[in-house]
Amino acid sequence: MRSCLFLAVLSGVSGSDQPGAFSSLSASTLNRAANNIADVIVKDLRAIKLPAMNKIPGVQIDELKFDDFTIGSVDVSVKAGEGLEFSLKDMSNTVAHTHFCAGWPKKCCGELWASATGQSFTALNKIVLNETSGSAQIVTSVPVGGFVAGDIQIHHKMEGFLCEAVASGLGLLNSAVIGVVKTALQVAFPLIIVGVVEKPGNLILGHLEHPPALGLGAEKFKLDNSFVSVDYSNNRISHYHKGEFKSTVAPKNSRQTPGQLTVSGDRDVELGFSDYVFNTLFESIKAEHIGEHQIELPIKTPTALKLCPGCPAVVLVTFKKRGECTFMGGKAINNLNGMKFEIGVKTKPLGIVAPLFTVTVDAQASIAFDLTQDSGKAPNLKATFALDSFSQKDVISVVGEIDTQDLNRDINAVLTALLGKINGLVPGLPILSVPGVKYANPSFTVDNHQLTVQADFVQDTDSTQIIV
Repeated sequence: MRSCLFLAVLSGVSGSDQPGAFSSLSASTLNRAANNIADVIVKDLRAIKLPAMNKIPGVQIDELKFDDFTIGSVDVSVKAGEGLEFSLKDMSNTVAHTHFCAGWPKKCCGELWASATGQSFTALNKIVLNETSGSAQIVTSVPVGGFVAGDIQIHHKMEGFLCEAVASGLGLLNSAVIGVVKTALQVAFPLIIVGVVEKPGNLILGHLEHPPALGLGAEKFKLDNSFVSVDYSNNRISHYHKGEFKSTVAPKNSRQTPGQLTVSGDRDVELGFSDYVFNTLFESIKAEHIGEHQIELPIKTPTALKLCPGCPAVVLVTFKKRGECTFMGGKAINNLNGMKFEIGVKTKPLGIVAPLFTVTVDAQASIAFDLTQDSGKAPNLKATFALDSFSQKDVISVVGEIDTQDLNRDINAVLTALLGKINGLVPGLPILSVPGVKYANPSFTVDNHQLTVQADFVQDTDSTQIIV
């Protein structure tokens, strides 16, 4: 599990689409995560078994395995334009005592073991596009000289003085065992990195590209979060996502264009969202007529209404235009223009809906954001709408003159109730989730058509699963 902590942050592929969102992590965060998987690597190294050797004439060596393995440090650095360099330094190990026999015509047997110091291993992790699946995947490469064998010493203890002399003279034996150990480690290190980096990392990448759909009533909207590009610079990994919402029933590509995204890179993790992300959601909601249905609101008609004073209001809401979200100057605003309210009353005691009047309204709502992550749960970014202002464009009444003061009061109540329903229906936006840690001390900046969320990562002791 701790291996996933490091791997979840490796993400991004190159593409031609302009991104609508990004996730960026600092090298210091990656270093802290990498140190949490050192014991996983050691455990895997200790599990290596070298097969018995019988190809050297007159020599038979039983299976070899490592008795101990120590890693001095695990370091991660961002190599500009290349990827994430993963280094294991100042390593030492011992090969456990094993039985062997050597010599001809006299056969001498005894114990053999080995020790090594000054070993190191370096690999480069980067993201490529899998042409077959169309998804991003992590690949590991080992540069020339990536594995340094260090100083390997072979030791043996024979049964008898003469046999000890024979074993000491077998320089070929020492060279063969050293060669086997070197070869085994050269093969093992990349495979171990694949196990602790590629496999869990690619699993997380798959979830990141395909987060759960947001449910709004009977309809669901899918966030196309495929990766557009990755940037290895400023000692950070910043990976860019498409960030476009589509209906799951009738998915359509948006004609909108996201603005330029900017990474400031001041904290452990930084998430950026163009207002384009939210506008594609509003566009999809409008296309599927979500919210355009008759609802009974917990308000009463104006007391001046003689037909049915104090009756429950029933409203059919339709939208001529989609919501238009803008992130500028410290404020996140959603303009709801051309909303049509066809208002009636549910008469007593028959419960028949009687039409009263139709109002067309332009409204403006502010958006507040909150980053939440319950212990052991996936994090999400929740948007909450609050009515700022509204204005009437026209009123068509079938019941005569409408008292403007009463109408304004009730429109305010209708809009407030409508936004309350939206707040209850719209779930949190899924964001980058790193197993083993959670977000702390989040801050929000809104400007230049971009919402930026910055936070620290702290250990989450209750995390027990991969969460995305």
